[in-house]
Amino acid sequence: MFRKSELTKEEKKELKRKKKEARIKAKQKRGKRKKTDDNYYIIGGRFGDRDERTKGGIRTLYFRRFTFLLLALGIMMLVYQYAEMIDYKTNNSTPIGTELTFLKSEAPLTISDIWTDKKREVTVVKFKYSDKARQLLSTEGKNYNLHFLHTTKHKPKIEMKYGVLGTEGDGYLFIKGKLDKRAYQIYMANTLNMNYGDDKASPNISTIQKKSMEEMLSSVSEDTMNESGVITAIQSKFKNKEKEHKFDNINFRLNAYSDNTKVFDGTFLTDDNEIDYGKVIKQTSTVNVVKKIAKAMETLQQERQSYTVSLEEYQNRLKRDKKNSDAKENIEKINLRIEKLDTTLDALRKEKERYEKSEFRKEDFGNMQENFEYFDLQKGGYN
Repeated sequence: MFRKSELTKEEKKELKRKKKEARIKAKQKRGKRKKTDDNYYIIGGRFGDRDERTKGGIRTLYFRRFTFLLLALGIMMLVYQYAEMIDYKTNNSTPIGTELTFLKSEAPLTISDIWTDKKREVTVVKFKYSDKARQLLSTEGKNYNLHFLHTTKHKPKIEMKYGVLGTEGDGYLFIKGKLDKRAYQIYMANTLNMNYGDDKASPNISTIQKKSMEEMLSSVSEDTMNESGVITAIQSKFKNKEKEHKFDNINFRLNAYSDNTKVFDGTFLTDDNEIDYGKVIKQTSTVNVVKKIAKAMETLQQERQSYTVSLEEYQNRLKRDKKNSDAKENIEKINLRIEKLDTTLDALRKEKERYEKSEFRKEDFGNMQENFEYFDLQKGGYN
């Protein structure tokens, strides 16, 4: 059998020495690398060395980064606010209290109220006529043309009517039919030229002037309306030119689901599915008038009560001193004031009863305009 070869003592010593040298070299190499890393961290470091020029460069770098961050945030906020404004213009009704001015006659109408019923089956817009408006505009609903602007995908099936309550009352726009949860633009054009003092209406916008009206309505976009939802760019496009005077119209935005739309907890329809005009007037006008009268009566009653207390005081003074001329004079004045208050209270009481018992019908709106035109904004024409 063969025996395993054995190293001599000298060979073992040599092998041990070589291993030891190898370990020392490896250790030295590691120490050198660590020393280099430490030197870099101390001399250079994350924020630079101790040299003032380096520190100034670092400050400039961080300042620029901070400035760019602020600029980016500012741009994002501007974009967000612009989107919010567009969303508001697109999805909310024209604010109550907005004054709308007809282009040709310059007659002002004010949106005084917007109502809808619980199921959004009837929506009502109420207009306040100023004295100037009554002089320049017709109080017959038939003398106004109505235009309902919509998109191809959102064309609600509705009926639209306009009438003025008596000759001194407000104007009412009635829309029967469920509207989508979005805003629609509505144009109302006066066709009666009151400057000539006759009842001859100008040519019908939907026939003779229809082509020009189409051209104007086709230019409607979100960018042409102001924050109140009134299209203004088109109105000023032909300013001081003959074209501007072709139409005497106003426009406004309507959303039955808008925050400023008041909701009646009931229905504005009769059992026959017709508009209940009496209920509309009662809810939109009569209830508020009755509340105002009741509040005025309460104030006058309190005033009368205070006069009664003063009257008793002066009467007691006169009983103690029959010659008290001051008390006599004040008693006479107070009695006159109480008498005037009683007269006013009696008149208010009768007025309140009249409103509470009043019933309004369709006939009270005179000759209403019961026709209207759909206008498709995407197709740019009537349908």
